[in-house]
Amino acid sequence: MSNLEQKPFNVREIREEFPALRQQVYGKNLIYFDNGATSQKPKLVLDAINLFYSKENANIHRGVHYLRTTKRQDSAFNVTLAQENRKKSSLQKEQQTVSTSLLFPTDPLYLLVMKS
Repeated sequence: MSNLEQKPFNVREIREEFPALRQQVYGKNLIYFDNGATSQKPKLVLDAINLFYSKENANIHRGVHYLRTTKRQDSAFNVTLAQENRKKSSLQKEQQTVSTSLLFPTDPLYLLVMKS
């Protein structure tokens, strides 16, 4: 299957990923419409939550032990920091472009900004 081809939407396959939807209510399969307040979790998410609370839950950087939580938190922090730095860099370039567009090529400040 190429990247452009899409697999058909299979409701039964998707329902199987959500343990809560495997139950019956009044003798019928449970149907649950997502809303902003609550949503059912797929098994993958439930497994990740269970792993976290059963093996990794700890106060970050406070213990002498080094649980994976610290490693994951550090990794998430570094990803967020890199994204913020990219945003700042992009914003600074935009600000410089706007600033230099307000200067005339004969202005000494224009030459100074263009050198940096």
